[in-house]
Amino acid sequence: MDISHLVDGLNEQQREIVCAEPSNCLVLAGAGSGKTRVLVHRIAWLIEVLEVSPHSVLAITFTNKAAGEMKARIADLVKKGGGGIWCGTFHAICLRILKQHHTEANLTPNFTIIDTGDQKRFIKRVIEQLNLDKKKFTPDGVIGFINKNKEQGLRAATVKGSHDYMHNQLLKIYERYEILAAQENLVDFGELLLRTHELLSRNEAIGKHYSSKFKHILVDEFQDTNGLQCALIHSLQGKDNNNYVMAVGDEDQSIYGWRGADIGNVLNFDKLFNDTKTFRLEKNYRSTENILKAANAVISNNSDRFGKELWSDIKDNALIEFYRAPTDRQEASFLTDALADHYKQGGKLNDCAIFYRTNAQSRIIEETLIHHGIPYRVYGGLRFYDRAEIKNVIAYMRLIVNRSNTEAMLRIINLPTRGLGSTTISKINDLAQKHNISLWDTAKAITQGAPAIITDLNKSKIAVVQKFLDLIDKIDDSIRGMGLQEQTSTIIKLSGLEQLYNKNKDADYESARDNLQEFVNAANIAFNSDESSDMEIFLDNIALESGSTQAQEYEDSVQLMTIHASKGLEFLKVFMTGMEEGLFPLEKSAYDDKLLQEERRLCYVGMTRACRHLCITCCEARLLYGRENYNPISRFIEEVPKELIRNLNDKKRTTLLNNSMIKLKVGTRVNHPTFGYGEVTNTEDNGHISRVQIDFEHEGSKWLVTEYAQLQIL
Repeated sequence: MDISHLVDGLNEQQREIVCAEPSNCLVLAGAGSGKTRVLVHRIAWLIEVLEVSPHSVLAITFTNKAAGEMKARIADLVKKGGGGIWCGTFHAICLRILKQHHTEANLTPNFTIIDTGDQKRFIKRVIEQLNLDKKKFTPDGVIGFINKNKEQGLRAATVKGSHDYMHNQLLKIYERYEILAAQENLVDFGELLLRTHELLSRNEAIGKHYSSKFKHILVDEFQDTNGLQCALIHSLQGKDNNNYVMAVGDEDQSIYGWRGADIGNVLNFDKLFNDTKTFRLEKNYRSTENILKAANAVISNNSDRFGKELWSDIKDNALIEFYRAPTDRQEASFLTDALADHYKQGGKLNDCAIFYRTNAQSRIIEETLIHHGIPYRVYGGLRFYDRAEIKNVIAYMRLIVNRSNTEAMLRIINLPTRGLGSTTISKINDLAQKHNISLWDTAKAITQGAPAIITDLNKSKIAVVQKFLDLIDKIDDSIRGMGLQEQTSTIIKLSGLEQLYNKNKDADYESARDNLQEFVNAANIAFNSDESSDMEIFLDNIALESGSTQAQEYEDSVQLMTIHASKGLEFLKVFMTGMEEGLFPLEKSAYDDKLLQEERRLCYVGMTRACRHLCITCCEARLLYGRENYNPISRFIEEVPKELIRNLNDKKRTTLLNNSMIKLKVGTRVNHPTFGYGEVTNTEDNGHISRVQIDFEHEGSKWLVTEYAQLQIL
């Protein structure tokens, strides 16, 4: 038998895995090591050489795209075709099983899968039925509670009660949610996995059917599995010693612990499965030797790992570039200059990516790219001013500036929730269109009982409308005489948006809070600019920037993304920004070893996305989360051997010119919008960043960066 097509082109480690005798095995596949190729060739080897029936092979991936790619490559490689192989995501495999055994799973044949959006609307109904406070119990928070318990295999009936009020109310919602979902024949994504696991583990006949069917189970991205998914693999394998699991993953790329992924599934593989073997894939086909040496050095500081040393045949003497800017604005300027140079030298922008740890960091980078006319796309997310929480604040600001702005009012009249449903809002809007007046004037006429406006709204609804009108007027009165930054902060607070995003600890809400604070930073910078210190002008400038749409997919453009979003991608040139303590790693991770190790893995993932060039940047002073931060360089940079780094600061030293420094001398009296009155006691200009020390009457002595300080000289 000619098997050359199955092994030709494979390196020694890859060939060893593809041709291995069947067993439970863990493949530790380093970044860019060709793991998909190994999986495909392994399946082909099973079918063609070991004469395993395609019907007894189950391949599990984490995305539909990966499943489609794997199916196509198997079909091309296997001479007699790969028909009969089950290949798909966990959810797709479970759906297929439940459709075939719906009766035993206590489902009707036409059960409906609900996505996250439908699930949120469904939970809203449950919250209303239980008469719970909508401000305390949000759909996102409830979904997090339900999913977390389902991932642990827990039904509402098996979740333990608590002395905690919130926990017990969430448990009531979970109980009611299960009852209604069963009545309406609805199944969410978490339910697909849990119900399938219960079916296989509790129904002996069905469990045995699938353990007899699937003799070879191959799982990709095993480091991303949670406890329930691992249990599901056990259920599919059964207790037959002739069934084998090949798990392919990389403990060094386990970066989704915050959403349930359990790195312990990889680290404890030999305890979870019997008679295991471990293989490694360490040859990297993506990055240069220097990039891999740097990444290896960083990740070697983690203890929760087996240990791998990635290496490459790509010999390139290019060092990892490092630049520490004076401020975040100058960091962004450095990036645009580097991209412009790359383009002028004949390079493509599509080959370049800018990574950041948090979404909030993208704002200043986007603004600088727009200003310099460099096209960009935000991968896997929205541009800063397109994000919902930002559009919500802008809508409040626009309505305050212009009460006739109906679009703004439609967006926020029931945000946060005030008890005005879509039907009520539509009735008011219909009246506005009928009488050809603004929504604001219509609402005002309704509350004043104007005879020309006939409405069937009851008194309670009219009272809610009046409360909203009063709120806008109150905010307008409160912010008069304030600076733009203080106005923005006050609007976020009085509108209820601050409370809305603070009450939930979900990662999405945390990102929204960061974005709101970054929006306040944008207002601060605008306030210090004579051109846009007024709210109306500030909004006009935002509209102009929002109108500069991001590049189309087919256009040559630089890619912007969080490091989490970069997983699975690769770029010729990568810029990793904001590499400072408190930002990357995050402040909350610094004293938690488990979180810190995940941050380091995230850094490793970011570094190994770069093919030929890696540039790491940070800054001395950053305006973030509403305060000036002077964070030291990230420990992850310190972990890279110095001989691998080319420090650009010697060539890129810039001078921060700040006109206010000319006037700010020792003894000058000033007023700060937050700290009040004070006197300058010291000034400092080290050639690239200017600071001033002020002794405030009520806040004591503080050092401020003059670029950010909103000082009024008295």
